[in-house]
Amino acid sequence: MLLVTSDNFNEYFVIERLSPVHHIAAFNGDNPNEYTLFFKQDALKHQEIHISNTFVLVDKETKGIAAYISLIADSVTLREDEKVPLQIPPVAFETLPAIKIAKLAADQHYTQKYHHLGSLMIDFARNIADECNEKFIACRVLTVDADIEYNKELPTFYEKNGFIALHSKKYTKKTRTLPMWADIFPN
Repeated sequence: MLLVTSDNFNEYFVIERLSPVHHIAAFNGDNPNEYTLFFKQDALKHQEIHISNTFVLVDKETKGIAAYISLIADSVTLREDEKVPLQIPPVAFETLPAIKIAKLAADQHYTQKYHHLGSLMIDFARNIADECNEKFIACRVLTVDADIEYNKELPTFYEKNGFIALHSKKYTKKTRTLPMWADIFPN
């Protein structure tokens, strides 16, 4: 299995914004009931009506889609003890601006050949946030609702990618997902 990192992914892949030219029908994610169906049936529609933007990891050789990530705008409310490590001076806002990973999935065929595709897509989301900060709007954190109903190990995957569980009372009513966040402010 080949290890794909942000340093070498350009040898194998290109990341593009989803468009009608991509071969969506061939995507075979590891959860055909939700993530694959969203990608095949809703991702382009959501993009057209400005609900989410989806980006695809395209294999340079086969032109197949190895993974995708859908991103949306978000904000996050943190408890005071969660703010301490961020070293944020007092601000007039209750929430912090965020980009949310709405959907993330990899094709089964490609996950058998390449390691770390999901982490690569999270790195891409961080790069999008950095670009927003430089050129457009502020973004302090990445958020995700880890789907623990689908995969109980998903929080571990996100923890390895710098996310921690969000414990604010506002987010504790969800049962099928675990809200998580990652600070993307440069240290």
